[in-house]
Amino acid sequence: AVAQPMILMASDTPESLMALCTDFCLRNLDGTLGYLLDKETLRLHPDIFLPSEICDRLVNEYVELVNAACNFEPHESFFSLFSDPRSTRLTRIHLREDLVQDQDLEAIRKQDLVELYLTNCEKLSAKSLQTLRSFSHTLVSLSLRLRFLNLGRMIDGVPVESLLRPLNSLAALDLSGIQTSDAAFLTQWKDSLVSLVLYNMDLSDDHIRVIVQLHKLRHLDISRDRLSSYYKFKLTRKVLSLFVQKLGNLMSLDISGHMILENCSISKMDEDAGQTSIEPSKSSIMPFRALKRPLQFLGLFETSLCRLTHIPAYKVSGDKNEEQVLNAIEAYTEHRPEITSRAINLLFDIARIERCNQLLRALKYRSEQSIKLRRQVIQVVLNGMESYQEVTVQRNCCLTLCNFSIPEELEFQYRRVNELLLSILNPTRQDESIQRIAVHLCNALVCQTMLKLIQKKLLDKISKADGIEVSYNACGVLSHIMFDGPEAWGICEPQREEVEERMWAAIQSWDINSRRNINYRSFEPILRLLPQGISPVSQHWATWALYNLVSVYPDKYCPLLIKEGGMPLLRDMIKMATARQETKEMARKVIEHCSNFKEENMDTSR
Repeated sequence: AVAQPMILMASDTPESLMALCTDFCLRNLDGTLGYLLDKETLRLHPDIFLPSEICDRLVNEYVELVNAACNFEPHESFFSLFSDPRSTRLTRIHLREDLVQDQDLEAIRKQDLVELYLTNCEKLSAKSLQTLRSFSHTLVSLSLRLRFLNLGRMIDGVPVESLLRPLNSLAALDLSGIQTSDAAFLTQWKDSLVSLVLYNMDLSDDHIRVIVQLHKLRHLDISRDRLSSYYKFKLTRKVLSLFVQKLGNLMSLDISGHMILENCSISKMDEDAGQTSIEPSKSSIMPFRALKRPLQFLGLFETSLCRLTHIPAYKVSGDKNEEQVLNAIEAYTEHRPEITSRAINLLFDIARIERCNQLLRALKYRSEQSIKLRRQVIQVVLNGMESYQEVTVQRNCCLTLCNFSIPEELEFQYRRVNELLLSILNPTRQDESIQRIAVHLCNALVCQTMLKLIQKKLLDKISKADGIEVSYNACGVLSHIMFDGPEAWGICEPQREEVEERMWAAIQSWDINSRRNINYRSFEPILRLLPQGISPVSQHWATWALYNLVSVYPDKYCPLLIKEGGMPLLRDMIKMATARQETKEMARKVIEHCSNFKEENMDTSR
C-alpha cells in the first residue's frame, strides 16, 4: 500500500498514558529527557535510550504543539536530542511550517528515516535539500509539499533532481508546487514508484513521456489550481491515451484544473443512451474506453470532463453535481485548502438554490468533530485573533467562535477569550459591527457562566447540609494517621505539615454545639490520642470530640467518659508542654462539664 502522510486525528477517547507522558516530557524537556549544555544546547541524558515508536511520537507531537498550543514555547535545539541514532531512532516524521530550519534537518541526518514529510517549511534552503542525501539508503516515502517560493532561495547549480537522485527506494513521491524542466530523474524509480503527486507542477510533453515510463504507478496526481497562474499546457486525447496504455496498474488519477481539448470527449450523438454508467466501454471520455476496469478515483474538479454523462470511475471529484462536489471536499480537505474552499462554496450554492440530497454526508465532518479537534480549532482561531489585528480577520474569528457552544466549549480558554473580546470593545476601535459581535459573545459567556456558578453554589449548599459529619470523620481518620508519627506519612504530596494546618483550620470552624448522628459505645479510640506529644492536632481533635459530646449529650457521654478514665487523662494532658493552649482550655471545659454532671447526680440521689 502507498504510505500516506501521518495525520494526528483527535478523538473523544481519554488521553492514553503514552500521550500524557509525551506531552509532559515535551513541556519539561530539560527536566525529563535532556539537560542544557552551556545553558543553551539541549542534550539527551546519557542513560536514556528511546525506540522509534517513542521518538516518532515525540517529534510529531512537538510539531503539533508548536503550531497549535498557545502556551507552548519551542526549544531551538530540540532536534539535537535525536542526533545520535545509537540512543534515539526516528523512522516516520512530519515536519511543517516555519518551525523547521536547516540546522534541524542537519541534526537528524544520521537517522535512518523511512518516511519524511515536509509541508510549507519556508525556512528550509537548498542546504536542507542536500541533507536529504543522508537518508538515501532507507527513505521509502518522501513528500516535499513546498511552495514555489521555497525553491526561489535555492542557489544556482543545485537542481532538485540531483538532490533526489540518491534516494534509491522511493515508493511514494510528492513534489507539489515544485518546478523542474527535466523530469527524467523520475525514471530511476520506474520499478518501485507506486504513487506520484505533481500538483501545481508546470507540465510539458517531456514530463508526460517520463511519467508514462513509471509502469508501477497506481496513483497519479497531476492536478493544479487553475487560479494560481497562467498555464499553457493542455491535456489532449493522446496524453490521456498514453496514461491508459502505459500505466496498466493505475487505480487513481487526478487531472483537476487542467485545460482539456474537446477531442477527448464523445459527442452527444455518439454517447450511449440510458442511465449513467461507469463501464469503460461506455465512457464519454474517449481515451478511457481502453481501461480494463473502472478507476477507483478520477479527479476532474474544474474541468469540462466532469460534466459528461458516462465517467468510468467509482468516485469522481468535480463541480457538476452534489455527489462530485462532496467527493472533492473529501479528497482535498487535508492538503489543498484553496481547492476545498471553492468546493465548499459550490456545496453552499447547491444547498441555497437547489437542495442537498445527502445531508448526512454533507454534515459528516461537523458531526464527527471530536472535543479535542474542536478545541484545537478554537486555539487556532484565538492564535489568529492575537496575531492579526485587521478588522476582517477579527470579525471572521469572532463569527467562527459563534459556531461553538457557548460557554461550554470556550471554558478551557475562558480568560483568554474574554481578554481578546474586551480588547475588541476598546473605545479606540471604530468598527461597530465587530463590536456588536464581541458584545454578543461576552453576553453569552457571562450570562451562561453566571447561571452555572449559581447552580454550583446551590449544589454546594445541599452537599453541606449534613453539618460537619464528613469533615469530622475525615479529621478523625487523619488524627490516627498523625498519631502514628512522621515515619508513617509515606507520601510526598500533600505534605504532613500542610495536612495538619488544614485540620487545625477545619476543627476551629466547627460549631461546638453541633448535633451529630453518631453513637459511641466506648471512648477508647479517642482517649488513646490524649497522652502523646507526637501530634498536637490529634490531641486537639480528640479533645474537641469529647467537649462536643459531653456538651450536647451530657446524660449519655459524661458517665461514659468518667467510667473509662478520661478525667485523669485530660488532667495529665493539661500539664503536657507539647499540648496547645486552646487544647488545654477545651480540656478544662470538658472536666468542668463532667464534674458538674457528677455533682448534680449526687445531689439528686440524696
